[in-house]
Amino acid sequence: MLLFSYFNNKPILLIMDNIIKFYYGINIIDIFKKDNKYFFQYDNHDYCFMEYDRDKNDLKSIINICMELKRKNIITNEFVLNKFHSYITPVNLKLFVLLKENVTAHIIGFNDILYFQNNTYNLLSNFAYNRDYISLWKRKIDFYEKKLASTNKKNRLIDKSLDYFIGLGENAITYLVNTDNKVDNIVVAHRRIFEDLSSFDFYNPLNYILDNRARDLADYVIKLFFYKKVNSDIILSILSHISFNRNEYIIFLSRLLFPTYYFDLIDKILLSNEDEEILKIVINKTDDYLLLLKRIFYYINYNIGVNIPTIEWIIKKT
Repeated sequence: MLLFSYFNNKPILLIMDNIIKFYYGINIIDIFKKDNKYFFQYDNHDYCFMEYDRDKNDLKSIINICMELKRKNIITNEFVLNKFHSYITPVNLKLFVLLKENVTAHIIGFNDILYFQNNTYNLLSNFAYNRDYISLWKRKIDFYEKKLASTNKKNRLIDKSLDYFIGLGENAITYLVNTDNKVDNIVVAHRRIFEDLSSFDFYNPLNYILDNRARDLADYVIKLFFYKKVNSDIILSILSHISFNRNEYIIFLSRLLFPTYYFDLIDKILLSNEDEEILKIVINKTDDYLLLLKRIFYYINYNIGVNIPTIEWIIKKT
């Protein structure tokens, strides 16, 4: 519906202003761009116009989650329909959505994690859950091995660190293979909890998935450790306020062990041309992180009293 010549010859903020006015009937006084998202206020509410970055087949499930959250008065940012009664708006061969922000901006904490876990337990009981961690992680490792082997660009830090983190990933897979890893206690979780712990991202429907309770807690612990420099005593105190079953503690520890946090940085380097120096965020703390995993293992086994399998090489870490 948009003329490419118009799109290419107008300032981007003016373009987005006109698109929002055309599709949603909203007259914007001021719009600004941050991280490829477009924010504005209208009728005393905050809005964000952003690219739809999920598989198109996911949209129905995401909408169902949002509708159920709204029905149960669970706070969330929400999609806005355009004048064509669609949640998707085309912009120059890309797809966008408009989100109404219902959550006051803040840095998310453990209470936000608990809020979603406690209020979305088995929210969609008819959802056919089929998240195979082992297959997903194997494919991820294969992808990065092939991707980095085929690139001509030499990355000193990647070359030095890749084998180590792939080894961590393989250990995480082995840990799950050798245990009963049935996934239950499904809640609304998140694809990622981001480094800045932004409430906008946490309550963004495009970030929602259905998964076990251990997923978000593991990701939250990782971000606290690497990006907020929270010490292990505080992290262990967080564990004292949860009550997982044995399988969930195994999933939790395996998710801590699998280095998604490292692979995400690889993506930023390869896809967004960020300096590979960002890898030092995790490389420089690998020994401390393994000691944290050791403390978590002992805490689960001896303080909480749930017997989970041993990871010998981590336990021997001094």
